Amino acid sequence: MPDDDTQTIYVWADALTNYISALGYADDSEKFRKFWPADVHLIGKDILRFHAIFWPAMLLSLGLDLLRPYMFMAT
Repeated sequence: MPDDDTQTIYVWADALTNYISALGYADDSEKFRKFWPADVHLIGKDILRFHAIFWPAMLLSLGLDLLRPYMFMAT
């Protein structure tokens, strides 16, 4: 938060929900059932914590299947 160093805002939470909403999660669409879970989850090392800890926790809380293998790019 501006002017308050004790507060943190994580914009990634909204970004992660876009993965499922883009496939029609809220509409229980055929497209969502076809493409979820993804066959591969490719991420960079800088966002490992969010994608390997928080994102699976969010998915589990929704009762959704976890992504299949994670692949990390370490550059």
